[in-house]
Amino acid sequence: MVLLRKIVSKQWLLYLKKEGKDDKMLNILIKDDDDLKLAHKKYETFTSDKKLRWLAIDREKAERDKIYHENMSKWNKAEVMAEGLKQGIEQGIEQGIEQERLETTKKMLAEGLDIKMISHISGLSIAEIEKLKP
Repeated sequence: MVLLRKIVSKQWLLYLKKEGKDDKMLNILIKDDDDLKLAHKKYETFTSDKKLRWLAIDREKAERDKIYHENMSKWNKAEVMAEGLKQGIEQGIEQGIEQERLETTKKMLAEGLDIKMISHISGLSIAEIEKLKP
């Protein structure tokens, strides 16, 4: 049974490879096999009908477009996530720098440095520094 399936499968594979080409091997293949004859007849009917051919081409194009758009969607999501991560890191760094500047300003206040000097060093306004006083 397995051997028979392999032979049948090889015949079908050869048929599919040769179908649509002007090939003597195709004629030999379909000569004694009713299933292959039927498949060949349906193939000829289908390919001789322009409307059916265009429908098949359109369907194939739609399938390719669908796969393309699904993949683009995945790629776009990955790009958006990467950009979001990059922006998050940049924002975190900026917040860290600002936090360090405020902590340094508080230390300068605790050491009793002049507010104008602290403003000059930290870049904060005197009003901002006043708000940091304990």
